[in-house]
Amino acid sequence: MNWSKLKLPSLAVLMLVLASYVVFLEVQASEESDDQIGASAVWTPSESDLAQIQKTCGPQATGYSRCFIEQMGNLGAPPDAVSFTQTYADQNQGTIAVLDGFRPVDAVDLGHAFFPGGADFSQRWLLLNGTPPIVDVDDFNLLPQAEIERDPAYAALARRYPHVALFDGDRPNGGMPETQSLPDGGQRFWIDYPLRDQCRACAKVGEARFEFTFDAAGHLAHVRFVKVTEATPTAKTPAK
Repeated sequence: MNWSKLKLPSLAVLMLVLASYVVFLEVQASEESDDQIGASAVWTPSESDLAQIQKTCGPQATGYSRCFIEQMGNLGAPPDAVSFTQTYADQNQGTIAVLDGFRPVDAVDLGHAFFPGGADFSQRWLLLNGTPPIVDVDDFNLLPQAEIERDPAYAALARRYPHVALFDGDRPNGGMPETQSLPDGGQRFWIDYPLRDQCRACAKVGEARFEFTFDAAGHLAHVRFVKVTEATPTAKTPAK
């Protein structure tokens, strides 16, 4: 384009169009970032807050999720925290999850949630802001569990503990799973799961490690089994 031949009104119109397009792109980017789950979705209620919710919503078995979410807003939970809990409940048959920790990583981030309806307020790590936007690492439907049985270390454990089984982890909000940024722009997360003899309250006899890999666009590419590690025996206190 020969800019010297443009008349002033035409140039002004062109600049206005370009400026409008830039504003449109900025607004679009802002809207996309607004959809991301971040620290603004964290809520750390007090024990009295949770007791109040249980008192108000406990008897309403069929409407517990709706009641819990309504009470979050009444007790001062940030709008993004209420939105997160609503989204999780919509995607998981009404299960209530409260985000109480957020760790930015890259395109895919780490979130920590507790589940008031679970035994002893079970705690989990979540992989956030990829595709899908919320990945619960303790969703066993995602894990290729059959691969464990082909692992020699697991076979050795199974001979010693015939009732050994994989359990989801109660994961306190301390430390964080191992992560790795890949050369192609993807990300990798390693999650360990306890292997217990017979029951959830039984002794942990080992751990199974699984790997969650996301591509450069943030899509969950695969989940694969990595290894089984036998638990270190707990030292016994010598008798006096």
